[in-house]
Amino acid sequence: MSLREHLRRRARGAWLIQLAAFAAIVLVLAMVPPGSRPGLVFGAAMLFLIAFAFAQARIACTRCGNALGTVVPPWRLHRGQPAKRIHHCPYCGVSLDEPARAP
Repeated sequence: MSLREHLRRRARGAWLIQLAAFAAIVLVLAMVPPGSRPGLVFGAAMLFLIAFAFAQARIACTRCGNALGTVVPPWRLHRGQPAKRIHHCPYCGVSLDEPARAP
């Protein structure tokens, strides 16, 4: 498996974490009567942002361990025109098409 394929799988996992956090927020806000707890909306937004940051930090280079999800949008790992995809880790320079080491 190449590093790019490994990162794709991690990005999919990050997307699922973000989707689950969003669904949980929607469910909690739907169950609370409107206007009863104004701080709940702020708390829900913070929960989503924390889940987003955690999920993005999970997308890391297996060679150097630096988080790629915080500097490179996950869709640039594999989608779009080849010229717009990233081809190497911005930290250590390893090619994303090289075989991945076990994290």
